[in-house]
Amino acid sequence: MWSRTPRPGVISLKFANQTWSESTVTMLTAPTASGLPPIDLPTFGAVGEAGSFAAIDVTSMVKEWLPSPGVTPRANNGFYLETVGRTIQFGSKEGGQTNNPAVVGQPAELHLDFVFPGPQGPAGTPGATGAQGPMGPAGPQGPTGVASLTGQTMHVVNPSVIEGGNGTVRYAECPSSHPNLLTGGCGVVELGNAHILNVASTGPDFNSPLSKWRCMYSNGSPSRDVSVRSTAICSK
Repeated sequence: MWSRTPRPGVISLKFANQTWSESTVTMLTAPTASGLPPIDLPTFGAVGEAGSFAAIDVTSMVKEWLPSPGVTPRANNGFYLETVGRTIQFGSKEGGQTNNPAVVGQPAELHLDFVFPGPQGPAGTPGATGAQGPMGPAGPQGPTGVASLTGQTMHVVNPSVIEGGNGTVRYAECPSSHPNLLTGGCGVVELGNAHILNVASTGPDFNSPLSKWRCMYSNGSPSRDVSVRSTAICSK
């Protein structure tokens, strides 16, 4: 601002809180104001004396007009300038009397310095791997696991012989100490006879499916007997 006042003084630079028009505003219709505390012009050097500029840093005020994450910007209604205690004159665009012919009618000016960031640079070289940290403390003891099934199951084997050319059914039955059938199986004892023995069907017995395993064998040799084993896995 270009000072036309012979003596320095104190001013207040604030935000104008309402919209206003230069062509219609008066002392009675001027907007209310809020903002910074009064500014003592001599703190800017020779400012305040006639024929000098008074420069005021308004960066913090302008920032309040700009949007930022999570903050609602203040409405830009311009600045509100008032004196404190005495009259101070400043040049305006309508004025024609200054002590500097080069700035006749010099109005107040707002200077903005924009800083444009350049493009992001390339990623730097990864640093060396740091030293291994100390071992952490031992964790708490886990809960006790489920008890094993030791002694809870029994393997029942029923060996028998299937005569040559014969087909028959054999069973493996769970005893009263382990009455619950889990699974079972059927097979030949001598591997050399596996090619002549056929297990036609295998599975829980139709009449006692919860306690007995059923094996249906067929001996394909008319003259050779085949030893077999029918098994059941039982639980208590």
